[in-house]
Amino acid sequence: MGRFTKFLQTEYKRAAVRLPGILLKAAIPVCIAGMAVFCMQKWFRDVPKEKIKIGLSAEESIYADYGLRFVEGMDSTKAYCSFEKTGEQAGKEAVKDGSLQALLVLPENTVEGILNGNNVQAKLYLADKTDLQGLVLETLLQAGVGSLQTAQGEIYTISRLAGIYGLDGEQIQSIYNDVDAANLKLYLNREQYFRTRRLSRTENEGAVNYYGSSLLALYFLLTGLFFSAYLLRDGMQEKIIAGRAGIPMGMQLAARFLVLFTGTVCLGALILSGMLLLPGRTVTLRLSLQTVSVLICGLLAVSAWTLLLSCFTEKKSVFPLPVILTAALLGYGAGCVVPRALMPRTMQKLAAYNPVRYLKKAFLSLLSGNTEGTGKTAGILLGTAILCMAIAVFYKKESRHAKAPESFHGMHRQKTHSLPHTGLPTAILRRTLRSKMLWISLLFVLACSSAVVNIEKKSQNQVTAVFYGAEEGMTQLLQEKTGLVTFESCASEEDVKKQVLLGKAECGYILQDNLQNELLDGNGNWSITVYENEESTLTKLVNEVLFERVFYQTSLTWFEGYLAEKGFIAEDGGKGAADGGVFGSVKDITDSIIRSGETFAVETLYLSDGQAEKSARSSASTYPVRVMAALCVILCTLTGGLQLVQDKRAKRQHKYHRILIPVLTIGYPLLLGVAAGTVLLWLF
Repeated sequence: MGRFTKFLQTEYKRAAVRLPGILLKAAIPVCIAGMAVFCMQKWFRDVPKEKIKIGLSAEESIYADYGLRFVEGMDSTKAYCSFEKTGEQAGKEAVKDGSLQALLVLPENTVEGILNGNNVQAKLYLADKTDLQGLVLETLLQAGVGSLQTAQGEIYTISRLAGIYGLDGEQIQSIYNDVDAANLKLYLNREQYFRTRRLSRTENEGAVNYYGSSLLALYFLLTGLFFSAYLLRDGMQEKIIAGRAGIPMGMQLAARFLVLFTGTVCLGALILSGMLLLPGRTVTLRLSLQTVSVLICGLLAVSAWTLLLSCFTEKKSVFPLPVILTAALLGYGAGCVVPRALMPRTMQKLAAYNPVRYLKKAFLSLLSGNTEGTGKTAGILLGTAILCMAIAVFYKKESRHAKAPESFHGMHRQKTHSLPHTGLPTAILRRTLRSKMLWISLLFVLACSSAVVNIEKKSQNQVTAVFYGAEEGMTQLLQEKTGLVTFESCASEEDVKKQVLLGKAECGYILQDNLQNELLDGNGNWSITVYENEESTLTKLVNEVLFERVFYQTSLTWFEGYLAEKGFIAEDGGKGAADGGVFGSVKDITDSIIRSGETFAVETLYLSDGQAEKSARSSASTYPVRVMAALCVILCTLTGGLQLVQDKRAKRQHKYHRILIPVLTIGYPLLLGVAAGTVLLWLF
């Protein structure tokens, strides 16, 4: 134990020597993030934040301009979308190249067609391989069009009934006005019906908690980059310490782990202090004993994982590649890159086995103050740390010690006079191909990406919401809802809260008793209670989908009562008549009109390069494939650059090959990165 204590002191001194470099590396991403936040706060005071960019192709019309201003003013639209006018062909090209996420083409006389019943389908163009923004937009549009179809269906139902009951033009127009006024009152006040309650002990918004915990998790996964100068050791050096100083490999790794953990804790304390002491801060933190305990377990897991990667890596020049790529992959799988609610169902289930998911939960408890499930989270993180340490010790004990790097043609100054120039490219290529972690990292990315492709093909993106208190008819409507957003019924309000807190639902709804009557009487404010979990980001989207179903049920209920009051139909549902093809209740007639396509509708078409418009998309991917492809290229280039720097420091540069050696040293890894990136893009 005495030898270990002395060795540990030596390791701390060794880390202290490198402390300035460690702090500088750790501060760089924090400063960049802080400057970005500061600039965005200043810039976003006058400029709206980046949203889903939607191109709009429509004729110039007072009605169209008024409708656009109305839509842009809606809370749900402001949260997700921005519009810009464009031509149809230019808009299609913009969708293909990604500068626009969607293009909405309205036919001529759209508003007049809606008013007089001569509806012509509008067209929504999305990219063939729809991304998250396309899915959100498509869902929002379906909700809005659904409410419009309900209102139109009622107007057309009146037209059919008018012939049966012999109504004159003045009577028909009076009924039209009453129906339009009731529907507009119900629809325009919809944002007042929802009362949002966050299941969080802090006042932070769900987006703040989500992005804050995600960024902190990804930041600490990159800890290895800051401590790389301290962590990476030569195999021969470790062998000498084990032989001469009598420090076994396990003790060496244990000492290194303790130093790394101490540094990580200090780094975390600095970041936490900065967040607490920052003047004018808008983020609330809540510290408790449980929160501190789970954060310590999280940092233990991060330290052990970083140490494990350092054991697998042979060269300092290659180390950034596995650290950043694994952080990106694990972060995506844990929901740090894309909200977990928008990921395919299978990926959501797999996230439960991803330790980074629990690391994110540890930071989430700091931002939200919720401590439910911290015991399980701490246990999984502690188990992850033990497992990583066990693998690292086993690998070091069983693996062969790395041989001294072989010299190659033209790299040692004293030997270049006798070595032919033609062997230089082959020697550098051989050295590049012998970098095992370079290959392993790229193959790991390709294998994981291929698995994600298969998962996304076999699984659907689905956002789950839960509700309680709906009447039987409303319950059936919500449960039958299909698409991106689906609803599940709960047995009680407490059950709704539990599902939301456990992350099994994006949000939960409590529908007030006699909801329809309250809405129709004008007393519907806060009649729908919305429970958000601490990291909800899609509540406004789900609100629109839910209200479309509520509007449909409430509007038809009012419509049937109104016609019965006017004496046009019986109280029990309506009049069947062969004349005019009208059969069944008012609801049946309206439903048949909507299903027949007589109302306004939007046709969704998908665009891709070199192919015709398609009515079905090839896939909807949440995987950031372009980012991963770019990372492969950039990091492989960085690997070559770092190797070149090491060669210069070791004076392995020949004065007659000052151009060829840098080109080959950087070029070979770059080609590997380009190849990996090309395969990634081809997979998707």
